[in-house]
Amino acid sequence: MSRRLPRGFTLIEIAIALAIMAVIAAMGLGALSRLKDRGNFASATGDLITTVFVIDTVGARFWGIEDVNGAFDITTFNASNPAPAGFNLLVSGTLPNGVTFNGATNGYGAALPQPYVGVPSYSGSSPAPNFAYCSFCRTTTPNLGFGAISFDTSGGARFNAGPAAVGQSFSVVGQSQGATGAQTVMTYAVVGPTGTADTFQNPP
Repeated sequence: MSRRLPRGFTLIEIAIALAIMAVIAAMGLGALSRLKDRGNFASATGDLITTVFVIDTVGARFWGIEDVNGAFDITTFNASNPAPAGFNLLVSGTLPNGVTFNGATNGYGAALPQPYVGVPSYSGSSPAPNFAYCSFCRTTTPNLGFGAISFDTSGGARFNAGPAAVGQSFSVVGQSQGATGAQTVMTYAVVGPTGTADTFQNPP
């Protein structure tokens, strides 16, 4: 009899996770790179262009949207028409079968290191996460389980819920593995004041 060995993420699962990480990293790094000239930009154009990253923890979907008018509102966001007038769709996708945003009940399971230590990363964190497992996602309708991170031209990040002064996180969860049913959890953390982002995997 052959014995099925525990497996990690498949290639497509890793590709999806890396794609999400690349989008968030690009948004965060882009925001940091604009810190130096944000004053000139604001005075010269007066634009309020914001890049918004939206996740749907119920439907396992995500979107990257350019908010030209600075008018994004998660409560009126329409997944069927994610980029109406005043918005540009940059990227969108759906996680593969067996990979979810909210399959883990405990997120990363430990306090994150500096400068992410203040970001709620597990169920016992203070402040506690809003939605397992997304610390800023909605717990009521409309758009139950949806959450948004807005990366401003000033270099900071805003969330549709949670303390803006700290930062927030969400997790991508792989399939259960082995006899124990352990799941691989990758947490994406964003610091609010700077918009910097990083990922943490548990178990390593």
